[in-house]
Amino acid sequence: MLNEWIKHFIGNVVHRRPIATRLQAADALMRLQRTLKPLTLRSVGGYRILVQITVMPDLVPACEYRLYRFWIGFKAPPGNEVEKGPRDDRWYLNLMAPNTKGDKFAWLDPTSIYINDAAFSDLVDDLMNDLAGVEYDVVAGLDAMGFVLGAALAARSNTGFLPIRKAGKLCVDTDSVSFGNYSGRTQNMEMRTPAFAPGTRVLLADQWVETGGTMQGAINLVERQQGVVAGLVAVAIEDNEQTTAYRTTYPCASAVVPGSRWQTECNAQSLSSFESYDPTPYFHASGLRVKPDSCQARGLRSRAIQQLR
Repeated sequence: MLNEWIKHFIGNVVHRRPIATRLQAADALMRLQRTLKPLTLRSVGGYRILVQITVMPDLVPACEYRLYRFWIGFKAPPGNEVEKGPRDDRWYLNLMAPNTKGDKFAWLDPTSIYINDAAFSDLVDDLMNDLAGVEYDVVAGLDAMGFVLGAALAARSNTGFLPIRKAGKLCVDTDSVSFGNYSGRTQNMEMRTPAFAPGTRVLLADQWVETGGTMQGAINLVERQQGVVAGLVAVAIEDNEQTTAYRTTYPCASAVVPGSRWQTECNAQSLSSFESYDPTPYFHASGLRVKPDSCQARGLRSRAIQQLR
């Protein structure tokens, strides 16, 4: 029972971001090895590392302290105890919140995914995997929530980030377009000029693609500066005539997999997960960042106490 708790702790403690250098990994492992034995080490992809430790009960406090201190910055390897779920049914999609303010707003809010570090990391991991083989020089994020996803993808892929703004926000020369958004209203957005050299490959990122009108405006801005649209990326791309054309024309990546149950529910603009939506289990407790088991979060401390009884 104690060993199971140790494994659970390793699978959940703060280690969602990649380490900066292999030297940091070596240093952390050396400290762990001096402190806790026996160790079984497995390295995947240069920085994904799993350690399983067998300890005596009187070493549990030291083990907890050491793991929490030295495992910050590591990524949990695939296949550990806390599963992401299948690619077409990821756990973090259950975090999306329903609209509670009426028709003037979008029908859902995915930002709870961004708030939870494990969810946000898994989301970006999935999108980066889906973009494998897509070549781009810069990521452009659509105002405003496309900034979050776009900046994260740009940072992960070591490329620049270009904000495409709503009209009237930039203090430099701009090019602007009009477009119809998801609510049916006509809006304007703009991009600085010049934003990039001709031939630059631009990956367009938005939080959600509903009608495709906003994305079309961004495509027009990129192409008018002789840029090349390298692909489109979003949490979800709803199915309609416009987005079908996008999928035919450009590489498209989304957390919601086409043809999945989630895609069907997104098209209907009603998620079954809304019936039991409760954001509070996904909040961090006492500084510990925990990914939920079967989409029902449990605090790491309470889990440890239960298992040690």
